[in-house]
Amino acid sequence: MHWWLTGFKWGVLSDPSQLSVDIAITLKDTAMRDAFIAGIAGRPYSNLNVAGTTVSFTFDQPFAVPQPPMPAATRAAVEATNQEIVSTYNALGFPNNDPNQVEAEFLTVAGLGQLHLADYLGLAASQLAVGIGKDIPSIVSALSDGFGVAAGTVEGWLNGVSTEFSTWVSEVEKYLGLPLDFSCYVMIDNTNGASDLLLTGSTAKYGWYVVSPPAWVPQGTVGRFVIQDPKPSIFGSEGTVSYNYCDGSLTMRTVVLSYECPTGFNNNRAASSQADWACFAKSGDPSAAWSTSVPGGGHPLYISYGTDGREPSEVSARRVTHTRKDLDGDITHLGGGSAASWGPVPIAAAIQQIRSGAKTYFTSVAGDAALVRVIADPDGPYLRSDPDTAAANNLDALPDC
Repeated sequence: MHWWLTGFKWGVLSDPSQLSVDIAITLKDTAMRDAFIAGIAGRPYSNLNVAGTTVSFTFDQPFAVPQPPMPAATRAAVEATNQEIVSTYNALGFPNNDPNQVEAEFLTVAGLGQLHLADYLGLAASQLAVGIGKDIPSIVSALSDGFGVAAGTVEGWLNGVSTEFSTWVSEVEKYLGLPLDFSCYVMIDNTNGASDLLLTGSTAKYGWYVVSPPAWVPQGTVGRFVIQDPKPSIFGSEGTVSYNYCDGSLTMRTVVLSYECPTGFNNNRAASSQADWACFAKSGDPSAAWSTSVPGGGHPLYISYGTDGREPSEVSARRVTHTRKDLDGDITHLGGGSAASWGPVPIAAAIQQIRSGAKTYFTSVAGDAALVRVIADPDGPYLRSDPDTAAANNLDALPDC
C-alpha cells in the first residue's frame, strides 16, 4: 500500500557495506508472485523464502545491473558531507539517538539545513560564481541553461550569497532594472546566529516582492530580499516577514521583522519583534555606513537585521593562490599571492572566518574554481577545496607562500 520506508539511527555514520534489510513482499496474486520470482531468478539473495504469495529475503548487496561507479572525488565529497551532518547532530549533545525523544520542531532549525541538499549545493555554486566575479545574469543563465534549474530557484540562491551589501544592491538593480524608488532592501544577517532560520510567512501591505524572502537562511549565512513600491501609486513599500529559529538556550522562537519606506512626509520605519535582534539601517546610498537608528527620510530604505546584535557582516571572497606547509606537509596558512591585500592567513583563523561567514575562500586554476570548505574530523577540523576538474586546485598542490 506504500512504496518507501526508512529508519535512521541518528548520530551514527554507516558505510553502505554495513547496511542490510530483511524484506517480505506480499504480492497480490500467484501470477504476480511468479513474475516477481522470475525477475530475481539467478540472484543469490540470502534467506530467500516463498510462503503463499509472500516472498521474503535479506537484501545486503545489489545483484541487478550496477550503476556506473561513483568517481572517488565525488564519493569523498558525499562522505564528507554526511560526516559533517552527523558531527553537527552529535555536537548538539542530546542524551540519546532516539528520534522519539528529540523535539522534531527543534531539529528543523538546529543546523541540519544541509539536508536541503539541492539548496545547499546551489548556494555553494552561486557563492563561488559571485566570488570569482560573475554577474547575476551570467550566473542565472549558466545554471538555468547548463543544469536545467529554474531561473527563480537560482535567484533564490543568489539571495543568500555572501558579498558586500552595496555590491549586491547594485547587481540586483541592474538585473531587475529597478529605478531609485521607495523600495525596501532587507538583509537578514545570520552569520553568528544559533540556528538556521525558517520562513513562516510574509506580508506586503504596499508593493510586492521582486526578490522573495528566502525560505531558508542557514546558520552562518545571510539572506536578502526586496519589496518594491507599487508604481504608479501614492504609496511606498511596506511589509513584514517572520522566521522560526532557536536561540542559544535551544528555545524555539519566532521573529517578525517589519519595514516601511513611505512616500510624502511619513518617516521610514523598521523594527523587530525580538529585543535581542539588532536593526541597522541607511537610505539613499547603499555604500553608506550602517546606523543603529532608522533614517526618517531618503529612499530606497536599506535595513539589516542581525540575530546577535552585531553590526552587519560585509563578507568578501578571497582567491587562494598559495599555501604554506610545515615539515610534515600539513597546510598552516592560506595566501593570495603578492598582489593580494591579505595573507598569509593561519588555518585556524581561516576556519573561524569561514564558519562565521566573515570570509569566503576559493581556488581557481585555468578557469576551474573550487570553494574551500571546513571539514569536520575527529582529530580536528581542516580545510579542503571542493572536487572539480582541475587537480591543481587542490590546496596541497598550490605553490608555497
